[in-house]
Amino acid sequence: MADVVNEVLADYRQGGDGVLELWRYDLTVEQVVEVIRAAQAVREVRVLALGRRDDERREVRGSLRPLGEAGAAALAEALKQKAVPGLQTLGVAANRIGKAGAAALAGAMASVPRLQTLDVARNGIGAAGAAALAGALAGVPGLQTLKVRNNGIGDAGAAALAGALAGVPGLQTLYVGGNGIGDAGAAALAGALAGVPGLQTLAVGANDIGDAGAKALAGGLAGVPGLQTLDVGNNSIGAVGAAALAGALAGVPGLQTLKVGNNGIGDAGVAALAGALAGVPGLQTLNMEDNEIGAAGAAALAGALAGVPGLQTLNVEANYIGDAGAAALAGALKVVPGLQGLYVGWNGIGDVGAAALAGALK
Repeated sequence: MADVVNEVLADYRQGGDGVLELWRYDLTVEQVVEVIRAAQAVREVRVLALGRRDDERREVRGSLRPLGEAGAAALAEALKQKAVPGLQTLGVAANRIGKAGAAALAGAMASVPRLQTLDVARNGIGAAGAAALAGALAGVPGLQTLKVRNNGIGDAGAAALAGALAGVPGLQTLYVGGNGIGDAGAAALAGALAGVPGLQTLAVGANDIGDAGAKALAGGLAGVPGLQTLDVGNNSIGAVGAAALAGALAGVPGLQTLKVGNNGIGDAGVAALAGALAGVPGLQTLNMEDNEIGAAGAAALAGALAGVPGLQTLNVEANYIGDAGAAALAGALKVVPGLQGLYVGWNGIGDVGAAALAGALK
């Protein structure tokens, strides 16, 4: 064990930035805990990255074994002993910690009061795990980023987290996508947004939010006037929900990214959102892919692009805009001169539409 620990610490010393990336190594739970305890004697650890990153396997020497519930409990005990008292970022994504592991880590939150970022994504913590974490958030009042994506927390877990947001008033980023959250959970989160007035990113994509949930979220946006990113993609909000969100955009004038793809908002929904774009003049990214948008919707969107002159990315892939819609967008490209990415694939565009776009791109 000593050889592995020494190897990790040698790399840590060389880095010199207080970042301990244990996901790069093939470590057992015991070795993880030993490294954490030994690191304190070397330098104050600011970032502890234990999240498993299989997508970067070719760039690493090993692959951290999943912590599991037992590993999360061991890690929690090390945190309680203040092995890394200056910890600011804790990442344990995709480690199969489950609800028991989440509860264990929750019990250690008060021992890392300077924590700013917590990432427990893809761990199957469920509603119970979310509730445990929620109960511990008051112990880390300076938390700025909370990532709980893809954990199956559902409406109950979302409500638990919502009830705890007031305990972290400086929260800037909240990721709760891919959790089976429906209208009730969305409403709970919306009602809690006023407790985190400095929120800059709200990502609730890939859930089960419908029109009612979208209406609730729209009503809550007034509580986060500095919002910069709103992701409600991959839900079921429809035209009615899109219209509700459109009516709330003026309340978040600094919005830079809006993702509403994969929602079936149709021409009526895109027309409503298009009519509200002037209220978010600094918008840089707009994603409306796979929304059953036809030529009429594309024309409405094209007519509104002048309201977002700094737009850099526009995604309307997988719709039905055809040649007429392509021509309408082509005619509007001149009002967004800084556009860097235009995604129009899978839209039934033929030679005429392609020619119009090509001419505009010149």
